[in-house]
Amino acid sequence: MNPHHLWLGTPADNQADMTRKGRGRTGEKNGAARLTVERVISIRRQYAAGVRITNLAEQFHCGETTVRQIVHRQTWAHLTDA
Repeated sequence: MNPHHLWLGTPADNQADMTRKGRGRTGEKNGAARLTVERVISIRRQYAAGVRITNLAEQFHCGETTVRQIVHRQTWAHLTDA
């Protein structure tokens, strides 16, 4: 480890640095993720076309809260398309 690469900061500074450098565990990088980028995009497109959240939750075998958070970009917010 090179000590010149270290700097003093708070945990919030560390999180912001991690995010800025793209080192976070978002989307499919998250080991607990059950959905893929393609499925999230499909959920958003179908919702925009008028498919109900209840039907999407059944189709993708996940909870309505999960679908609601996806379509309102509370989760998977890093995806810019769809």
